[in-house]
Amino acid sequence: MQIIKRTIRRREVLSKTGLSASTIYNLENAGDFPMHFMLTPRCAVWDEHAIELWLESRRGAEISPAKGPDVTLRKAARLRTVATGNPRGISKNVASSIGPPVSAAAKVLGDSV
Repeated sequence: MQIIKRTIRRREVLSKTGLSASTIYNLENAGDFPMHFMLTPRCAVWDEHAIELWLESRRGAEISPAKGPDVTLRKAARLRTVATGNPRGISKNVASSIGPPVSAAAKVLGDSV
């Protein structure tokens, strides 16, 4: 069993790593981060040496970029002007029910051009 020289609290772990608390706990559960242990029922601490070793291992590790979101899973997607080719940015069904654009002169005169 390794002798622990110094323990650090969550605030210092967050400061050293730059990660959020939820990310740290998710990494712990996945086995990718040093586990915390309880000094008292309400005091979780980490071994500072283990955190430093983890940081050193991450510096040299090849980390692939995160995948982007899967937009096909969205419940409602906005139609973009580029996608529809409609300068008003509205769907084609709505655009066809509105009719063609009327010029300003035709609006004033009451004529449809």
